[in-house]
Amino acid sequence: MGDQGPTFDKAFGIGPGPLNTQMATNQIHLLTTKRFLPLFLVQFLGAFNDNVFKNAVLILATFQLADVYSWKPEIVTQIIAGLFVIPFFSRCGMSSPERKS
Repeated sequence: MGDQGPTFDKAFGIGPGPLNTQMATNQIHLLTTKRFLPLFLVQFLGAFNDNVFKNAVLILATFQLADVYSWKPEIVTQIIAGLFVIPFFSRCGMSSPERKS
């Protein structure tokens, strides 16, 4: 029963051992590389901008609908948040692996 080479858990850094700490160090190092930092910043700022826009529309619409139509803000907030999620649910079936075949 000699050495059979790296196992799955050690190759992917799942189990304990020096490889796991080495991978964690490499992941933190990625944030400082010239190639990855711009991608990370664009992804972060895009997600931040999306959340700020969504919350701004949510707050403005909630106050407007609650003021004009006397709707409960708690209900309006949930309805508007649900409206923002509808495109993700309606398009998730289009990208499924079963559809591509």
